[in-house]
Amino acid sequence: MRRTIISLAVGIMLPFSAAYADIASDVEAGLSPAEIVANAQAEGLTVDQIMQQISVADASLMDAIVTAAIDSGMNAGAVVNAATAAGADRVAMEQVAILAGADPSEVGEATAAGGNNAQGQGQGQGQGQGQGLGIAPGQTGTPVSPPPFGSSGGGGGGGNPSPT
Repeated sequence: MRRTIISLAVGIMLPFSAAYADIASDVEAGLSPAEIVANAQAEGLTVDQIMQQISVADASLMDAIVTAAIDSGMNAGAVVNAATAAGADRVAMEQVAILAGADPSEVGEATAAGGNNAQGQGQGQGQGQGQGLGIAPGQTGTPVSPPPFGSSGGGGGGGNPSPT
């Protein structure tokens, strides 16, 4: 009878202890990154909490966890931002996300196409901070006029048109 009661008590307690396991215990148990992410999602952890706990438990798993998180359907940009906030290298996390199938524009920083400040006032101001030449955005300095056609200026083969 005593064994039955102990077995019943252990049987009842086992599902509850597994449900409240944390990421550190999943890492210690040797679970795969996909299982760790699935357990964390089942526990209701946010992507930020998952990445913070991974960085504390075993930071060497960060690449694999980022891949597993993206494979599980989490927003790739949020995953990369959370991993970076947890101490991972941003460029490395962007590369991992792209290799996991994420859209590069979703995880990467804006490059040459956008402005260079938060107010969007960066168009053409990154080079010289001047008014420009009126020729192309961002160019500053002394205006240069091209030589007229037919002059020998410009080194383009002289001012005479070809006979044919």
